[in-house]
Amino acid sequence: MEDYHTERYEAPTVDSSQDWLVDYGYEEAGWTVLGFTRALDTCDTLGDFKITRDTQRLIYAYHTEDPDVTSPNPLIRHTVRGRKSVSLMTTSHPPAELPIDSSVIDFTNDNFSIPVANTSTYNCRLFDLSDVNVKYHIIKMSPVFSPGMEQYVDHMVLYRCRIADPASLLVNGASFNCFSDAPDHVQFCREHVASFGHRNKEDFYLPEDVGIPIGGTGESNLYVLATHYVNELQTPNLVDSSGIQLTYTADLRTNDAAFLSMGNIISPNWLQYIPPGEPSFQQRAYCSERCIQWGMNSTQNALPMTVVGAKFHSHDLATEMKLRHVTKTSSGAYVENPWLAYDGAFDSDQQAFRVAEKRRNVSFTDHLMLECTYDSSTRGFPTLGGWHPDNELCRAYVLYYPRKMLEGCMSWSNYDQLRNQIGQPVNGSDVFNTLLATDWSNNNVMRVNLKHALQNSIENAQCWSSRQDPSYAVDWFQQTDITIQTPYQPTETRTCV
Repeated sequence: MEDYHTERYEAPTVDSSQDWLVDYGYEEAGWTVLGFTRALDTCDTLGDFKITRDTQRLIYAYHTEDPDVTSPNPLIRHTVRGRKSVSLMTTSHPPAELPIDSSVIDFTNDNFSIPVANTSTYNCRLFDLSDVNVKYHIIKMSPVFSPGMEQYVDHMVLYRCRIADPASLLVNGASFNCFSDAPDHVQFCREHVASFGHRNKEDFYLPEDVGIPIGGTGESNLYVLATHYVNELQTPNLVDSSGIQLTYTADLRTNDAAFLSMGNIISPNWLQYIPPGEPSFQQRAYCSERCIQWGMNSTQNALPMTVVGAKFHSHDLATEMKLRHVTKTSSGAYVENPWLAYDGAFDSDQQAFRVAEKRRNVSFTDHLMLECTYDSSTRGFPTLGGWHPDNELCRAYVLYYPRKMLEGCMSWSNYDQLRNQIGQPVNGSDVFNTLLATDWSNNNVMRVNLKHALQNSIENAQCWSSRQDPSYAVDWFQQTDITIQTPYQPTETRTCV
């Protein structure tokens, strides 16, 4: 085996610096297996990429027959080729063995017929766990795909909440459109439990010191599987039973964990808007200090949230996702801590959980800020916020412990600082029409105006919990009040001889 590289669509060439070391190799059942070692940073800037915690793009090619080693060019054009985005440094690792009492529970669709009339469909299915009176810990999450249906399942999310009498809403196993037909209580059933995309088929193992509670007195009892189907070609007779499987144990772990949902609110009245022709367009979503305090029951002495990692969720325009952590000092100044999670090469096809390099604490007086960067340079039309793949999202699901009442924290901009083409303030009721009516071709004035508005307008925040009364709270703040005096800058060390 040799170290090769290529810079374009052509046969690879041998590197002048050979940095791949073969550890072993064998053949089994017709497959060739090679094990090798390579430094994360080989310092070969001409032939190698540095392996980082960002999403990495791997390309592969292989042939179904052994090459002719006597040929002057044994590297023939391979018949099987492709690419895959992977997270080499941030994935969860399975334990040596699962607890002996481990069991599984499936939350799957039941032969759901994907509609032909719509290219995008959201189907929800209810599961009533009111009879589970013993507390367990979820320790593993797995996607379950019906054979051949992966291409139609865009993503699946399992939510839950506490409802006094789930049977009074809908029968166990009932299915309905998540948006148009969901009962009021189900629409607000939004505590994130697990999620998987159509290209994210790997199991997720929780670290061995944390588990997510399931069952027991006062625990969430209504579970909702939301499945987004995309049937662009409107193919008929598609029937699906995909879903999510949870592995749980009665051998409780040290820490009760939970997910905190963060991001921009998606609503016709609260517009997420990305103009065309922008190579690096940023939008932010906040979990404000007052929302965090509300979720900690306004207790100054509450234990901080220890962040284990996060999963980012966005669509094709997203290129960079960053979960920022800001602390207010005793003097009232805002200082940014190291990022809680980051992906500088985000790929919507690889939306796996990212284990934190180091666990960090979020305290009573902190702010969380989710920053999403988009590249719309190849689009000739605006992109709106929404769940369809042609829309965009800015979301993160943050795993932390100990579990708090806080389940979700979203925000949206007031756009109160937006000005029109001639510099006049835009009335709040006219913001959306102004943006939608703007001709963005060669319109640098409106591009500057929109970016200024997003960075300086009032930000509204909503936080919620199905286990707290009241179940939600609303906050607002001036973004300019949270001026980070010391932004975090990661340091890169590189030792090359």
